[in-house]
Amino acid sequence: MSRQSALVTGWIGVLLGLGLGVYLQSFLIGIPLLLFALQRYLTSSQTVELERLSIRSGIALTIATIATFGLYVFVIAAIHHVRF
Repeated sequence: MSRQSALVTGWIGVLLGLGLGVYLQSFLIGIPLLLFALQRYLTSSQTVELERLSIRSGIALTIATIATFGLYVFVIAAIHHVRF
């Protein structure tokens, strides 16, 4: 992946996450992504060389990411369910 496409992909992800946080009116999503966007903005000219993951590590990271997202959805749904 080129550096330019990695930067664009990262910003798209951050903006989509911020949009989701605003849409759901959730500080749980919005504040960490806002801080991440600020960090990306301040260090956009600097990149870190990443090491290639093994298949096993990539699968573990994917499962952890999906589980974290699922937990966020569960917590947000539970909070919204209690308020109504």
